[in-house]
Amino acid sequence: MKKGSFRGSVIILASTTFGGECLAFPKALSESGLLIGLLLFVFACIISYITLRYLVNISNRLEIYNY
Repeated sequence: MKKGSFRGSVIILASTTFGGECLAFPKALSESGLLIGLLLFVFACIISYITLRYLVNISNRLEIYNY
């Protein structure tokens, strides 16, 4: 992988996000309870998906493919 490549950036961003989530999820789940915690987790996943799709659509319309 080349330094500063898109693939490398995505991997670093994903590992950072998933790492923080793995540390915070058990605490949040224990504080809110199983049902509410899972509902909030699913809601956050849906919002994240919608946001990412929105960003991809906008970048395609504007033909911006890099930072």
